[in-house]
Amino acid sequence: MQRIIRHIALAILLCATLSSCFRRPLHELDTTVLVDINIETDITNYEVKSLPKLMRVIFYDHDNGAMISQNFVGPEGGPVKVLPGRTYDVVCYNFDTEVTFVENENRFSSSYATTNLIPEVYKKKLGTRATSGSKQESPDQKAVEEEFAFDPDHLFVGRATDVYVPTRGEDQAPVVIGLDAKTVVESWIIELTAIKGQEYIGSMSCVITGLAAGNWISYDRRSEEYRTVYFETVSISEDGFMVARFNTFGLNPAANTRQRISLIISDLAGKKYPYDIDVTEQFRDNPEQIIRIETDKIVIEEPEHTGGGGMNPDVDEWEDIVTDIEI
Repeated sequence: MQRIIRHIALAILLCATLSSCFRRPLHELDTTVLVDINIETDITNYEVKSLPKLMRVIFYDHDNGAMISQNFVGPEGGPVKVLPGRTYDVVCYNFDTEVTFVENENRFSSSYATTNLIPEVYKKKLGTRATSGSKQESPDQKAVEEEFAFDPDHLFVGRATDVYVPTRGEDQAPVVIGLDAKTVVESWIIELTAIKGQEYIGSMSCVITGLAAGNWISYDRRSEEYRTVYFETVSISEDGFMVARFNTFGLNPAANTRQRISLIISDLAGKKYPYDIDVTEQFRDNPEQIIRIETDKIVIEEPEHTGGGGMNPDVDEWEDIVTDIEI
């Protein structure tokens, strides 16, 4: 009988406890914060046609750098929920990039923006320029494996550190956190004159060496690693004037690398013409971010066959013609 009474008493206590937990207002555990985002759209050589549709806002513990919460808001910001009575570091960035991605975002100190390496099918467009085992000089003059990566699209990043969010009453105004989001990517233009025989060009790809591999977005610090950036946004006028555009995380200030542009031109028959141009000096102290190259040494000859006839002979791999251009 005593055992039954004890079980009944325990059940009553458990029900009372559950009822108490259920009645507790959960919204008292967090507070509303207004995030006010201003996206900087004045970018050299790049027109922002529309604001990002979605911004990711991450709150990190100020003491240990761990992610506490994340929210998604519009380009102007909006209300978010966070735990009160804590100090945060806050990072926001647009969540609609096609090429640029952020990895290791679970900690404030490790959030890193970069792009993927190009696949093998793209390397084939570069011919022997991207064959397996290709090397480039490192800052200490050692030959290292060359990595080819896509050029990034613009990532707008805003930051605020040491932000204290107090516990507030219902009649108190929410905390407002202002974030100025600026791109961590640069847009550059290459202007080249003149290409002769442009009517025989079937395709063109470009790479440029010695650029930063990414950006540590919490600090807006360029990576000390570097890559060769691949891009294809090239146009050629009837008189042979070439304009190419590419994006980059910028120069690596810690590495004494050189910037060399390789143009890999394929004629209508598939023959490749690689041209290598050193543009290192034009990457230094160039707020215009336009590289101008004047040369008359790029000549594409009329191909003997264009593949349009009834014969499809087998041939060995095309021989590459490499020409260094002094500018």
